[in-house]
Amino acid sequence: MSVGHSVQRVNKVMSQISVPGYVIVKKIAEGGSSEIYKARRQPYNKEVALKVLRSKFIDNKKMIKAFDQEADILERCDHKNIIKINRLVKGGKSPAIDLELCETTHLKRYISKAVGKGNLLPLSESCAIFLQVVDALDYLHNTLNIVHKDLKPENVLVNEEGRVKLIDFSIAVEIKKSFLSKLFSKEPKPEGTPTYLSPEQIAGKFVDQRADIYSFSVMAFEIFAGRPPLTGRTMSELLMAHVKQRAPSLLSVRKDVPKDLAKIIDRSLSKRPEDRPDNINIIGEILKNYC
Repeated sequence: MSVGHSVQRVNKVMSQISVPGYVIVKKIAEGGSSEIYKARRQPYNKEVALKVLRSKFIDNKKMIKAFDQEADILERCDHKNIIKINRLVKGGKSPAIDLELCETTHLKRYISKAVGKGNLLPLSESCAIFLQVVDALDYLHNTLNIVHKDLKPENVLVNEEGRVKLIDFSIAVEIKKSFLSKLFSKEPKPEGTPTYLSPEQIAGKFVDQRADIYSFSVMAFEIFAGRPPLTGRTMSELLMAHVKQRAPSLLSVRKDVPKDLAKIIDRSLSKRPEDRPDNINIIGEILKNYC
């Protein structure tokens, strides 16, 4: 495709995006259910990030409800390491969420830019980043009773100073505390990103903060070791590995990780939620020693 055709295609797509009160500048990210644009809110030309539900879902009541739920969760959040919402925007072709604009990059790209593709961040820098993610999760779990459910490097924004913002609450839910809710709660289907899914999410079982602790530890293992703990040739193999295959010890892959840190990551990758730490701060207390 020529450059001219590419520009025409981009302009055509941009012309289809219309959110009342906003001028769209450019697309900056996209996911399965939404697209994120840099935009200017009128009449003051304030630059924001605008998360817009994909057009194919505008008649899907379930997707619209989930979009509204994400906005509701973000409105409840007030933490320096969690993306801030300005408002939910309705009235256009698709609902949109007006968010603070963070012109940074996600964790995988940050590492590639900082040390080169295939190389590892220094241990102290990795720990400092993960400690900020822990702080965000502590706030979600212990203050708001919310499970993120989609922790992965792409949902951790990191700026040039190493400051973190946790993003994408599209499948986050409130933790159900009662015995009956734990007994009968079922996930309609495995939601999240296969590489980081907890066994209980895959099995459609009750999900609480320990699912996030598992996903956090998959992410931590990957960043510390340069590869995720579990893989598969197909998605089915990968999902089955999370359910049945024991993850390797972090120390077996990276020898310079402190033993207590490797031990808590290994424990957090346990298949049964009850075998993992029940509070993300247990990991945080160890990370503090190595920042």
